[in-house]
Amino acid sequence: MCGRFSLTASEQELYAQFHLITMPTWAPRYNIAPTQEVLVVRQTPEGLRAESMRWGLALHITATPTRPVVHINARAETAAIKPTFREAFRTRRGLILMA
Repeated sequence: MCGRFSLTASEQELYAQFHLITMPTWAPRYNIAPTQEVLVVRQTPEGLRAESMRWGLALHITATPTRPVVHINARAETAAIKPTFREAFRTRRGLILMA
């Protein structure tokens, strides 16, 4: 993954591309940075749902709960086995939309 990205597709384009059942109000953005809100597609029993989420993975063990350590990158070849990412990789997946 990268440190910045853009998502310039319109709501209508995203609905059509992913056949979404729900989606928050979204305007194209050109400079999305870590810890900002991003658009994430998740699989639910009802179908694909787009949600706005904060970009980053907060560790469950952190020095100060009010300022958690946030990771924004994981290597594809080790995400399933590294303790930092293993549980989230196995149970909490989503697709971050970028273009």
